[in-house]
Amino acid sequence: MKNKLRNSLLILTFALVGFYFFNATGEKIEVTKLEADVAIKTKKKTQEERMLFSEERERHEFNLQKNPITGKIPFEEKEKEFLNSLVAKEAKENSSTRVTTSTYTSRGPTNFGGRTRAMAVDISDGTSNTILAGGVTSGMFRTTNGGASWTKVSPNDEIHSVTAIAQDPTNTNIWYYGTGESIGSSGSLGSFLLGDGIWRSTDGGITWSEMTGTGGDATSYDSFFDIVLSLEVHPTTGDLFAAVGGAIRRFDQGTSTWSTEIANGSINSARRTDVVITSTGRVYAAFGGSNDAGVRGVWTSANGEGSWTRIN
Repeated sequence: MKNKLRNSLLILTFALVGFYFFNATGEKIEVTKLEADVAIKTKKKTQEERMLFSEERERHEFNLQKNPITGKIPFEEKEKEFLNSLVAKEAKENSSTRVTTSTYTSRGPTNFGGRTRAMAVDISDGTSNTILAGGVTSGMFRTTNGGASWTKVSPNDEIHSVTAIAQDPTNTNIWYYGTGESIGSSGSLGSFLLGDGIWRSTDGGITWSEMTGTGGDATSYDSFFDIVLSLEVHPTTGDLFAAVGGAIRRFDQGTSTWSTEIANGSINSARRTDVVITSTGRVYAAFGGSNDAGVRGVWTSANGEGSWTRIN
């Protein structure tokens, strides 16, 4: 009985040992195979293999330029490529060594000019000597001799924060300037400087008066017209378009009333706004911000009177 039990235990022991070594050997074989595969993949290419790979790569890039229908590389496309490379080469060479032949001379105003944010040449003056310039902390100035001397034309007892200017091409005696700066105020880094609406002149920019409905409490940001970023006058209707904090406002020349063409809903929602009008009268408006559900992006209207389309 004891011998049978001893023999059974020996047989079981040999079986377990054999099973262990069989698996261990199998795993070893698998590991060895894996190492062999890695060795093959990481094997360095010979000089001939690298040359062959380079040739195949060049052939591949060459074939990519072919017209898939004709199987040939279009000559006109290669010519454009060559000309573009010359332009890029010239630009790179001249970027650090370019010297302008123009000579600039300061034309003022040099006494109370401040930071000039708005300037326009009177289009009715054939000599271009009549210029209007506005400073954020100084007001509106006018010259009729090309900048040799300047006269301050904005009221001395009003807020001096001119940021935009525009002349009416349908009646060149009419001028507008906007007040209020959204960023970069000299009072504090990153702070804005509240303005006092939009001002209008009907005598070529000599005297000015505040437009009704644009003024307000300059101590608090409570109106679209507290910050005027850009002004444009429509070339056919004479309507004034004002890019203000978060909106495009239009002044109807015929009815002398203001209306909101497009707005972001809040005066604080897009303090970076711009408006541009083409010579044919198409109006483009741009809004900053991060809300896709709002009016962020670029919009256009055939004449600026409704029917706005977002194009970007």
